[in-house]
Amino acid sequence: MSLSFFSASGKSWLVRAVWMLLLVLLIGLLWRTGAQWNEPQDHPLAKPSLSQVSSGASAAGALPPLAMASAVAQPVHVPASAPPLDNYQTLTRKPDALSEEEWQAMRAAAAQSPNPGHELARMADYVVFQKRFMQWQGGAATMDAKQRASLGQSLLDEMPTKVAQGVLAAQQAIQIQAQIVQDLEADVAKRQKWLDQERQRLPAQPEIAPAFEH
Repeated sequence: MSLSFFSASGKSWLVRAVWMLLLVLLIGLLWRTGAQWNEPQDHPLAKPSLSQVSSGASAAGALPPLAMASAVAQPVHVPASAPPLDNYQTLTRKPDALSEEEWQAMRAAAAQSPNPGHELARMADYVVFQKRFMQWQGGAATMDAKQRASLGQSLLDEMPTKVAQGVLAAQQAIQIQAQIVQDLEADVAKRQKWLDQERQRLPAQPEIAPAFEH
């Protein structure tokens, strides 16, 4: 083999190693700052108006487009009574929905937790759910309307369990519910009734304001 081959291989390995290190460091930083999702509030959450939600994922009252690193780094308090995770209770291999880089970064971040196995499962479940949510968000122009509606309903049906398991924060679930219901139901009265029903399916949480004002 020529010297140029080894040189090229060495550069490729070094680039991947540097990117991997940067991703792990970014996750570690966001891991610390992301805890504010579930810090106790001195006042009830602000009530986003219908106009805030209608502008989509970039609205002030809605979730942002969910970058990979911030999705991985959302720590959620898991109560002792939380039921076990359904999707990834035993992670013996990388879930198909995750890239190798995402998987290795999650493993590195989970290793910092007192319960690495549970935290790895929670992060994987969170990221796979958010990827499906992003697929729904971007599917208005690319998906069949019935398929997209079915995916939206599936996400709504999963959220009560995700909140109970600590995979999603209640505030996140309420924001996602608002976006999906806003998109699927044009009638304002029916939309509010549907959203109230979805909200009631979530585990009881203190200090959570309605997503829409009546």
